[in-house]
Amino acid sequence: MGQQLTKSCPSHDRSLYKPQGVHKLENIDLRKLKKLIKARRIAPFWEQQDQDQDGREECPICNYWYPVNNTASCCGARLCTECFVMCQSSHDPPGKAACPYCKKVPFSVRYLGCKTEEQMRRERMERQIVAEAKLRHLKEHAHAGSQHQQQQQQQQQSSAAGALGELPPRQNSLQSLQSLMSSEPGWLDDVVGPRDSSTAYAGGRSAAAAAAAAAHTAGRLGPSRLQHTVSVYADAAAASLQELQQRQQQQQEQGERQHQRMQQQMQQRLAAQWWYLPADRTPQQQQQQQQQQVPSGHQLDQQQQTQQQQQQQQQQPAEQQQQWIDQLEQQQPQQQPQQQQQQQQAAELPEALFESQMLPQYVRRELAGLTAEELEEIMLEQALMASLQQAAAAEAAALVARQLPAWAPGAAAAAGAGTAATRAAAS
Repeated sequence: MGQQLTKSCPSHDRSLYKPQGVHKLENIDLRKLKKLIKARRIAPFWEQQDQDQDGREECPICNYWYPVNNTASCCGARLCTECFVMCQSSHDPPGKAACPYCKKVPFSVRYLGCKTEEQMRRERMERQIVAEAKLRHLKEHAHAGSQHQQQQQQQQQSSAAGALGELPPRQNSLQSLQSLMSSEPGWLDDVVGPRDSSTAYAGGRSAAAAAAAAAHTAGRLGPSRLQHTVSVYADAAAASLQELQQRQQQQQEQGERQHQRMQQQMQQRLAAQWWYLPADRTPQQQQQQQQQQVPSGHQLDQQQQTQQQQQQQQQQPAEQQQQWIDQLEQQQPQQQPQQQQQQQQAAELPEALFESQMLPQYVRRELAGLTAEELEEIMLEQALMASLQQAAAAEAAALVARQLPAWAPGAAAAAGAGTAATRAAAS
């Protein structure tokens, strides 16, 4: 039981069971948090990073990137374990906090692992929609502000014309300065006096700036400033949108590489397992295997040669077999005189046993207690057993000689040697 429970728990480093210092946490139960992490109820205390690397996801509360975050049970929002513990411990009483996203009570999280590809694609689409909506809102706000400014200018001009009478149309600073210089060409020399060209140029610039300031104050705030702010906001929004698209493209490439890596690992595992069946292979692999199984021309020639040799061995003439049988029959008459001699020796054995002084004393006592008839019966039984063994060996050798193939001469000689050995053992 203990082994099964320990195997179900995740194997993390000890540093992942303690907070990493993102928030200043007080009055927390580290043992309880460790049990929850081992039981896969909450995510571990991962080390935070400032940038997105290797498919990490961002916690919206602390703005750090983690490998895996928790999922809120109420609204499905994602947040890290340290932010969740901070929300629960900072509330009074502890553990009764509300969800920081949807404000629902009670606030609990689940550890569901990494996001799926569908969830990541949905989030990318939502971010793109939000960025486009922000850009559209900025453009509409800038357009409405420019229209409102133009309406105010028109109202001011109409009110001033009604109060002071008909006035000449207001010109901008550059046009008023050019008209002044064309109407009175010597006024600048009288004002500047005998100075060099650089000081004259500086004086002209100051005069032009003063005229422009006067014209600007007379006409209040023009639409150029508003257009500039709108262009700045639009450029910033376009840059953020471009950065978001680049990030999405990088994440998509990382996902494709990870998918290819997983496919390669699965193929290697399947190839390494014993239950990998040939039916699971691709048609190309099956064709290669069939081509490998087809024998080459050299192999076919070798097979034909071996078949011919076997046929020649089987078609040997029966004369050789008959010769072997005749040899065995000739050996049998030679063995009969030897058997007769052995029987005579067995009949003479009791007397030799009585006369022998090499036998132990207890054996001689037993032999002395037996009669001559009993001794003769014992010796006859032994001689009969030896003769039966020799006859059986001879019949077996003849039977083997009849059924032997082409390599029988050596075997027949071995059989003859075997019969001789059995005869010697019996004697």
